[in-house]
Amino acid sequence: AAFGFAMSNALAAVIVNTRLRDESPLSMTFLSMCVALLISFFVLIFTGHYEYLFNPHPWYQWVCLGLVGVLMVAQQGFRNYGFALSRDSSVVTVLYSEIVFSFVWDVSIMGARPGVVEYVGAVMIIVGSASASVMKSRAAAKALKELSNAKTNDEGGVPDTLPKSIYNVLEDEEFDHDHDHDHEGDEQDFEGGLLHGTGGSNEVPTRDSVTSDASPP
Repeated sequence: AAFGFAMSNALAAVIVNTRLRDESPLSMTFLSMCVALLISFFVLIFTGHYEYLFNPHPWYQWVCLGLVGVLMVAQQGFRNYGFALSRDSSVVTVLYSEIVFSFVWDVSIMGARPGVVEYVGAVMIIVGSASASVMKSRAAAKALKELSNAKTNDEGGVPDTLPKSIYNVLEDEEFDHDHDHDHEGDEQDFEGGLLHGTGGSNEVPTRDSVTSDASPP
């Protein structure tokens, strides 16, 4: 039952840590508590310890249990808020510190002696940490390689990753200011025809030296 409860808490922590950047800390607190409660309930049922749910208990034990639940929800809520405001490296440090703190607490305060489960858990933590470090280093090396192989433009070797402009003016073409001034009178006649409903005979002036590479809507 204790192993199942630990696994349920680990699953809830994984869900929180993977989705916390996209969701609200309050919603993730509610989700993590629901996951831990449901999986713990099924663990009690399948391990044959469901009698703990039906045995009569004094009222003060129920009060203490309720207070423990409130403290757990508050702890998870503050934890999620802190994780949302912190960097990923700080979050990882806190998570590993919790494991070390639990081990030291059990050995020094509770007088527990490490068993097979504790050693298996320690091996899993070490293997997981090493795997995460290797994957992170490979991802960083791949990103640097892609950056070095990226196409560069002719202006200082900056990677050509910026969005292209909608309108491009050819290098051998210049904006014709005189031509633009010649069309000012035509624009006024066209606008006046639209206002009075007569419909000007002149077409809307266009800038011939500008071409668009934008796709039609």
